[in-house]
Order: sequence, then structure tokens, then C-alpha cells
Amino acid sequence: MRSGAGEVQITETRPFPIGLIANLLVRFDESERSSLLGDSAGFTLEDIREKVQRVNELTQAVRGIPSFPNMILENVLLRQEVEQIKQRLSELEERIPEEKVIVLKEISMEEAKEEIRQLFSSGRTLYYSDIAEELRLDLKLVVDICLELQASGEVEIDESVTKVTS
Repeated sequence: MRSGAGEVQITETRPFPIGLIANLLVRFDESERSSLLGDSAGFTLEDIREKVQRVNELTQAVRGIPSFPNMILENVLLRQEVEQIKQRLSELEERIPEEKVIVLKEISMEEAKEEIRQLFSSGRTLYYSDIAEELRLDLKLVVDICLELQASGEVEIDESVTKVTS
């Protein structure tokens, strides 16, 4: 449609969308396009070529825009995926053990050795980490003392699982 300012305004009306018209025009070569539109429309051949180019550009741009139903479907699928990710994250967070803060005691090696002996007097089998946590001692100190107690025959170290028994 030609406006008073010499511009052509293209609007989509049903049942002939712009894409359909543009596709019909694209199927013809340049000479067939001009003869199809003819001079009766009041446009010069250059005007027609410009308008066809603009219609082609708009058609290409519109093809890149997803339709509304597709956008709704994509939105639903993305929401489901986000919910699945939230659920998985929640499950993983539950599996993460809580961090423990252990304030270590500063005692002499002899005092630590005596506390470890008392701990073993219960007859329990303990890991180095159990001893360090329960007595609030440095792990390296616990390992050194247990190795010393093993050398003196006071405790036995189970090499297969690295736990100390009395």
C-alpha cells in the first residue's frame, strides 16, 4: 500500500502473511517480478526492487523469531529443568557432611600419650582421626604417639585398615 509520503507500508493480514507473499516473489527472477507487479502499481522498477529486498529482509528476520506457542513450550521445559537442577542440588547438599571445628588442646607429648593410653583402656578399636577428634589433639601428634606406643608393644596398628587397637 502506498502512503502519502511515498513510502510503502507492509502489514500482515490473514490469510496472506508477509512470508507467503515474499516466498511467492522470491520464486520469480527479476524480470518476472517487475512484470508480475506491473507498472499499474505506480512504482518504478527501482522502488519495486527496494521493496522486494526489504520484504526479503523482514521475512528473514521474522523467521528467526520463535512463535509464541514454541516460546511457551520452551519456557515450560526450562522451568522443569530448573526444578530438576534445584532438586539435584538439594540432594547433593544433603550428602555433604557438616564441617566440624575442633579446637585443639595444647598439651605436652607426655600428657597426650597418657590420654591416648586411657582412651585405649576402654578396649575400643580407633582410627587416628577418632583419637584426634575425641581428645582434641593434632593428628600428626596422635600418629607419632601411636607409632611410639606400637613400638613399645602397648598398642597394635592394623595395617590393612590403618586403625589402632589396644
